Amino acid sequence: MMEESREVYSEIVGVLIALGNKYIKKIPSKIMSFLMENCDYSNIPLIDRNKRIEEQKISEDARMFLTMLKLKYWCDSESEKNELVKKLKDSEEEYQQKLKEKYNPDLLFKNAKANNSNVRNEKKDTAIQASMIKIEKNNFLRNFIEKIKSFIKSFNRKP
Repeated sequence: MMEESREVYSEIVGVLIALGNKYIKKIPSKIMSFLMENCDYSNIPLIDRNKRIEEQKISEDARMFLTMLKLKYWCDSESEKNELVKKLKDSEEEYQQKLKEKYNPDLLFKNAKANNSNVRNEKKDTAIQASMIKIEKNNFLRNFIEKIKSFIKSFNRKP
């Protein structure tokens, strides 16, 4: 297993330890077993219960996994689930808007013409901008949901 994955699982286990048995018991035993078998016990971070999860030193992957656990197992009501889904959608929309602003082809070309005084530099910048436009937008929410589905499917498979 990749060392990076082991670190993510260690971070998740660290958060679960901080949350306590109330939350751990709500997670299926297969998932807990997987996390425990694949985490790096020498690298489990200490989580400060007085700080929000955003303030903790854990990776984005661990945060996404914990969000999936909250959505799937810890939300006590449909309204709580719907609120979390709405927050995720809003976050995704904000992220997509930032991408749109950052890679807006109209602005890229206007800025390139205004900033470059000679034709040679303009051609070079236009080529760079064209390659930037080709960058495919990362759909955070779609990728997140696909990761959740594949993870859940891996636990639902019978050996």
